[in-house]
Amino acid sequence: MSSTSVLSSASNATVNVFDTIANTATAATKIVNGVATGGNMFERMMLDMDANHAKRSKLNQEKYEKELLEDASRTIAKRQAMIQRELADDPVFAKLFAENYAELKALLNPSVSE
Repeated sequence: MSSTSVLSSASNATVNVFDTIANTATAATKIVNGVATGGNMFERMMLDMDANHAKRSKLNQEKYEKELLEDASRTIAKRQAMIQRELADDPVFAKLFAENYAELKALLNPSVSE
């Protein structure tokens, strides 16, 4: 084998090694860029979800307060209407109710007298 042939083979081998290194570096760069792009996409998605949740929460809070007040008012009104009907329909019940109410109120609030 001639020295030119050996040098040519060695040169080709060296070029091939450097090509492989360059290709590996390019592939590694693409992987890193892909991961970074995915990370950026995930961050944008999370920021969008957070912004949407903040809006939804604000509306839900507004609605919740109104519903809470309406439900409590309705429950109290129904109970009061039922009691008023019972008091109007039965004088004995009305007398016992008034006595029991006063006794229980005094028990719960001993410093307050009616």
